[in-house]
Amino acid sequence: MSRNKKRLAIIGAGVAVTALAVGGVAFAAFNQTASASAAGAGTENFAPLTVTGTWLGRPGTASGGGYGADAKLLLPGESGDVSLFLKNPNSNTVQGEVVSITPDALTDDCFGNIQVATYTPGPALVLDHGSNFTVTLKNAVTLKPTATEVCQGRRFTPTYTVVFQATRDAVQTPSSLLP
Repeated sequence: MSRNKKRLAIIGAGVAVTALAVGGVAFAAFNQTASASAAGAGTENFAPLTVTGTWLGRPGTASGGGYGADAKLLLPGESGDVSLFLKNPNSNTVQGEVVSITPDALTDDCFGNIQVATYTPGPALVLDHGSNFTVTLKNAVTLKPTATEVCQGRRFTPTYTVVFQATRDAVQTPSSLLP
């Protein structure tokens, strides 16, 4: 190869490297930034769940182990059950977890001889949206064994406050709860 060709080859390689270096700098000068919006983000709407209660009384007094008409009243040392009917409206798209079931104060607790139980089922009771369910609160009300004659013939109405929480947890519906 002649000297002129070698010189031309070296100069050509130098120009190519310089062109790449300059082109890289020029490319870096053309950076761009773009942004995007994701419309529709927001929070879930959780409509109120409803609950109604029924006093069942002592279990197992009727034939078949159910609640008989004579099971409504308690003697000292006996406990009775309460049935709660829970309803999660169709307008909800999420389940309702029962966080707690707490009794309110009784108007007449027979001088402290009537105990009303508290329940904390947590994820053990999750009601599907658009559904209803009945759960039995076992041993919801107890007349203490030490209750005396002053408690005879007393009437009382246990009232419960049920706290619900929105959740996407799996539905669980036990038939009864223990305190």
